[in-house]
Amino acid sequence: MTLRARRDARHDKILGALDAASASGLGIDTSRLLRQLQASGLPTRRRHEGWKYSNPSVFIENICHHDSEPCMRLTADRATPIDLPDAEASRLFQSHVLDDLDLTRLPMASLALACLNACTVVVVHREANATIHLRRRGEGSAPTAGLVVLEAGAEADLIEHEAVACGFLACVLRRGSRLRQFRLHPVSQGDEYNMLTVDVGEEAQYELRQHSRGGANRRNDIWIRLQGRGAECRAIGGWRLGADEHVDFQVILDHAAPDTTSKQRFHGAVSNGGCSVFGGRIWIAPHAQRTDAGLVNRNLIDGLASQAYTKPELEIYADDVKCSHGATVGQLDTEAMFYLRSRGVARQRAAALLVDAFLKAVTRDKRERAILCV
Repeated sequence: MTLRARRDARHDKILGALDAASASGLGIDTSRLLRQLQASGLPTRRRHEGWKYSNPSVFIENICHHDSEPCMRLTADRATPIDLPDAEASRLFQSHVLDDLDLTRLPMASLALACLNACTVVVVHREANATIHLRRRGEGSAPTAGLVVLEAGAEADLIEHEAVACGFLACVLRRGSRLRQFRLHPVSQGDEYNMLTVDVGEEAQYELRQHSRGGANRRNDIWIRLQGRGAECRAIGGWRLGADEHVDFQVILDHAAPDTTSKQRFHGAVSNGGCSVFGGRIWIAPHAQRTDAGLVNRNLIDGLASQAYTKPELEIYADDVKCSHGATVGQLDTEAMFYLRSRGVARQRAAALLVDAFLKAVTRDKRERAILCV
């Protein structure tokens, strides 16, 4: 039997086991998820463009063969963390997230959801202001979900202090609410898959600040949907990778309503044989007139074995829009290096100064600079 045939047989066995279970450990009805998985198949490098440069097998194995302990927990100041029975948590997660989410394009997320065994719900009430923290929960690796709901006019800061083994976080922003999300992911030796979905309602504002060091295999799928007129999104981030570290960011930003705005900027620095993967897709619905969208991804590589792959995409079905996207992959500026070397700066120190300046452009405070070591 060929390697491909063995892999397909293993995937069929996984889907069969999920079909027999018919519900996740959380009680979520997995029938729709399974239909999506059967339509798309479990992710492989050959069949799924979004996995061309990352190995999905390690994540599939981790999701299907995990321990029983949840991998993350949510706590909140001046908000309402709801400790719900499984059935009630399942109902809220199903109604707020799954009923309106087609994950055919994101089969790994479908698999993680089918295996969920824990969920925390946090509600920030109307006109309230709160700080929410997401942290790793011990050594747990079981797929875990979090749902954050901001009611009309609410404001919150959501701080992720580390990446988790397998987490699915969903955020729902009601009319006029505002969420600032800080994803601070330090170095990790594990294999980590994290899915983030954000639904932004009318006149709501969402800001994502994503800063990450490397991991053995780290994948972040991010899907932001601007669902209401006047919704806004600003996403900015950076990552710094070293030897044998692999990070993959896939960002989908849907403009599903008129008069929406999104601005994205991501910088990646890769050295000593690390590998960075970035995919950014902007989709504009036919009725999303007067959309203003922009995406920039810049990558800096140092060393012949270092790799950076980037693919920005625009898919536009409206005619009254302003959209732009751009991506670059380059090495350290030779003139800048010569300038520093001619003034007595050692090569290693000169390279570090240039990389630090490149990454500082996407940082705002000492927490973000500490993650990127600048």
